[in-house]
Amino acid sequence: MLIHEHGISDAKAGATLRMKRPHLLMTLFAGAPIAPLVEAGDVKVEGDASLYAALVDLIEPVNANFPIVTP
Repeated sequence: MLIHEHGISDAKAGATLRMKRPHLLMTLFAGAPIAPLVEAGDVKVEGDASLYAALVDLIEPVNANFPIVTP
């Protein structure tokens, strides 16, 4: 389960990550590595950090050159 609300948590969660929206978008969709952000203190991890990598692996790459309008 992915919870994105401030102050809401799940005691059964395998990991909790706290980060700003730009960091979420960069790591989830742009493929930026999360380790440097964790080391810099920009992302806080409680629990198994490898679970976030598993979530990222589920996202398919975005095709930036898709046709917006097709005939």
